[in-house]
Amino acid sequence: MATITLYIKKHQSVHEHLIYLKYNHKGEYRILSTGIKGSIQDFNWIRSGKNDQIKRDQPFKAKVPGYTSKNTRIKSKIGDLERAIEVAEREGDLSVEHVKNVHANLFKRIELTLMEGVDEVLGVLDGILSKTSYRNYTSVKYHLTNFFDVLERKKGEQPYNQAKANYYLTDMNERFDSLFRFYLINDSKLSASSQDKQIKFLKAVLTKLQDRGHEVNMDFKKFKRISTQYLKNPLYEDEVNKIYSYEPSRSSLVWVRDLFVLQCQIGLRIGDFKRLDKGLINNGDLMIRSEKTAKEMRIPLTSLAIEILEKYNYQIPDKSAQKYNDYLKELLKEVGINRKIEHEGKQFQFHEKVSSHVAKKTFITNALRKGLDIMDVAAITGTTRETIYKHYASEARAGEIREKLVG
Repeated sequence: MATITLYIKKHQSVHEHLIYLKYNHKGEYRILSTGIKGSIQDFNWIRSGKNDQIKRDQPFKAKVPGYTSKNTRIKSKIGDLERAIEVAEREGDLSVEHVKNVHANLFKRIELTLMEGVDEVLGVLDGILSKTSYRNYTSVKYHLTNFFDVLERKKGEQPYNQAKANYYLTDMNERFDSLFRFYLINDSKLSASSQDKQIKFLKAVLTKLQDRGHEVNMDFKKFKRISTQYLKNPLYEDEVNKIYSYEPSRSSLVWVRDLFVLQCQIGLRIGDFKRLDKGLINNGDLMIRSEKTAKEMRIPLTSLAIEILEKYNYQIPDKSAQKYNDYLKELLKEVGINRKIEHEGKQFQFHEKVSSHVAKKTFITNALRKGLDIMDVAAITGTTRETIYKHYASEARAGEIREKLVG
């Protein structure tokens, strides 16, 4: 029996949820977005024990602003789907795939390719997001473009010989996921954290397209993020001094040494770090807004920080994060920062897993060790107090705790 129900997928992290039409037939189903959102308390529910449903004839409660228009739009979309079912029934095929095709033909639904969808999202977000955030979405387009170029060049090779000539939003399934991951690992040769970022923002693009009313294969929700962890261990102050006093074996490591030590002195994320400018300094304090949290930060500059800034005329060399992190590992190996650490359940030498993120952790941890109040450190770094308590405070107090326990 063919049925139509109203469906939402509840997310604890959002206040409003998108309403879908769910067409069921013989255990299979197809979901179509209505493009209309509402909060849980906005809907009229039919309590039916195990599976509560939203009323089809009156989805929104009368107290909800614009409820008449919203209900009319939803009922119109239900009517469109019912008409498609009637046509499909006359044709003797009520399968979800056939009903979907009939619906598309009747109402001239234009099915977007993946790249058309990406371009649509980029157009919507342009001018709304910060440059750094927007760059994450353009990076997805860059890698997808390269991915399709690789599909064309290697279409006779495994596993690409099984790929389609083009991919639509309804093709975002497990097969696409595995092919795109294969490209990220073997052709693009990205690090695990960079692979994770591409998957994260691809899913963000597909979610936005779904919210805009496009039909997207729900399997994309199953695309698994790649588990990555930042190195939890900070550097000690004497290790930072040891790094700065070291003369590297080649000139390309000199700027890495200087910039990493500067990062340890001011605690900025790499994205904010690259925006440093003399005009942002007032009375010895760096005044800058965090691109990630949008919080204003006021960071007192140490004499060492000023010394390094003056050396580079307050212009931070524009290097890629990947190159910075690669050179940083090489530098710390030369310096001899090779104490054993545990990372993701395995043991490594410190230099093997270091990245620019260690500088921020070092700054916060050393600030707490010097006795700064957590609220002050949170204000300086644009980090929440909860994050500092969870990730930094115990490390900063390790010496104090040991002293109390063993004397």
